[in-house]
Amino acid sequence: MTKHVALESISTIPVVFPPALLDDYSVTTPTEARPSPSRIRAALAFVLIAAGLILAPVATIGSWAHSHLVDTDHFVSTFAPLADDVAVQDFVADQIVAQVES
Repeated sequence: MTKHVALESISTIPVVFPPALLDDYSVTTPTEARPSPSRIRAALAFVLIAAGLILAPVATIGSWAHSHLVDTDHFVSTFAPLADDVAVQDFVADQIVAQVES
């Protein structure tokens, strides 16, 4: 007489491996095979924070350079008073003479 067993009851039967087989093969469960979502989120947060820390000074310097050096009116208004300074005129004249003579 054959006895039929439902599939649901088969899946709950524990499987026991002999210790000799367990020494040769590593047994992992599906949850151990991939990192948890919280670890992925933590790694992504670390990468984004590091990128922000690296790019923030670059953006600040770029913004300052754009506003002070690329904007012609602002550049002229900042450096025009230097042309009237006698010490700056002497320095520029000395540098030009040194370059012409060399």
